[in-house]
Amino acid sequence: LEGEGASLAEEAESLAALPLDQVQGEYTRLFINGYPQLPCPPYESAYREKTLLGQAAGTVYDQYRQWGLEVDGALADHVGAELEFMAFLTGLPADGETRAAQRAFLEDHLLAWLPRFAADLQQHARLGFYRALGRALASFLEREQAWLGLAAASAE
Repeated sequence: LEGEGASLAEEAESLAALPLDQVQGEYTRLFINGYPQLPCPPYESAYREKTLLGQAAGTVYDQYRQWGLEVDGALADHVGAELEFMAFLTGLPADGETRAAQRAFLEDHLLAWLPRFAADLQQHARLGFYRALGRALASFLEREQAWLGLAAASAE
C-alpha cells in the first residue's frame, strides 16, 4: 500500500486543519445517518442483504468464536471487526488451516462486499481522507486476493 498508504497518511494529516464538526459531520453522513440514504453502511449485511444483523452477521460471529474470539454480536459484520479478524488470521502461524481460513474469509466475506464499500467511499465522500481510505481498502483487497492466490472477482 505504499502509494495509497502515503496518500492516506497525507489526507489524515489534512484532517487536523479542518473544524472538528466538519469531520464528525462527514463521518456521520457516510456511516451512521445519511439522508435520504446512508451512502456507506459499514456492515456486510447492509450490502449483501439490505438489512442489519442479517445472516452474514451470524456467520462471521460463529467464525470468530471458532477461533476463540469474542465480539459484540451487533458489530460482528462491521468493516472494522471483519478486517481485524483478517489481521488476526494473518498474525497466526501460516499453516494449512490458517491459510485456508484466510482464503475462505476473504472470498466468502470481504470480497463479497468491501469492493463496493470502497467504491462507495470514493464516490460519496466529500473529504479527501475518506476517498483515500476507499482507494487504500481497494488496493488492500487486490493485494490480499493475489497473495492468497484467488482469481480476480467482482463483488456480489
